Amino acid sequence: GVAVLELLVFQFKSSRLLPALTRQDPKPGWSITPVKTVLGFALAVAGTASIWILATQIDKLLLSAMLPLADYGVFMLVVSVASGVLVLAGPVGAAVMPRLSILYAQQQHTELLRVYRENTQFVSAIAGAVTITMMLCAWPLLYAWTGDMSIADQSATTLMWYSFGNGILALAGFPYYLQYAAGRLKLHVVGHLLLLVTLLPLMYGVVQEFGMEGAAYVWAAVNLSYLVFWCAVIHRSFLSVTHWSWLGRDILQVIAPAALLALIIAQFPVPQDRLACAFYLLGCAAFILMTSVWSAPTLRRLMKQFLNRNSV
Repeated sequence: GVAVLELLVFQFKSSRLLPALTRQDPKPGWSITPVKTVLGFALAVAGTASIWILATQIDKLLLSAMLPLADYGVFMLVVSVASGVLVLAGPVGAAVMPRLSILYAQQQHTELLRVYRENTQFVSAIAGAVTITMMLCAWPLLYAWTGDMSIADQSATTLMWYSFGNGILALAGFPYYLQYAAGRLKLHVVGHLLLLVTLLPLMYGVVQEFGMEGAAYVWAAVNLSYLVFWCAVIHRSFLSVTHWSWLGRDILQVIAPAALLALIIAQFPVPQDRLACAFYLLGCAAFILMTSVWSAPTLRRLMKQFLNRNSV
């Protein structure tokens, strides 16, 4: 129903934006000619989306056959919580891809690099803070949500590493935005095929030995490897800045202070009361978020401008 409503709204808005036809204009009809120039790109996007869905769902498919139903229910609960990191990063990608496409078409490479790096810092700060909070507060988060200590004990480690893997995946999306802007997705397709070929046997072997915790370890390790190594290949082909500079200045510089704060907080005891766990979680999230936002040069500059304007 929502999909039908969306289609009707788009049709209505399109008919309002398009110029009205006159009697002299040829009657529009169906033709493949207008899309021939972008057909390869469209097929690459569709193919990559299919591979990505398979790669991100293969763990659920394997564990559904390898775990008892009760354990699988706990696993799906953890995966649902960890997916919150990707939900935060999604809107940034939807907003930045058209902007990068325009800048690439206009050959404004300096401005493109600025937009690319500033948005990387933004996602590093926001998604990074959520990832670090979930890793630090995996047990209190699960206990505060479910009220079941056994579920929290059973799945806290799984949540930690799935959150880490999803945080890495959110940042690894930026090289895709570059390729999308350039209209060349070959490296993206190859990279995701390699990701799938690597993930499938590793996931199967490790899950047999370690269960859902093994799936979390593999998910984190494979995504980290993709970010560090394959994204370097993409950056070398599409961007003037070095991959290591991007990792160091736009990601690690933002995340490291928040991660250090989390390590300090981890030395203190965690409350065992459910309501206290909820407040503990909110407090940790607030401090970690403030630290990561202040560590991002772009966001720090915006905050200073905002404070100066309000003080005047």
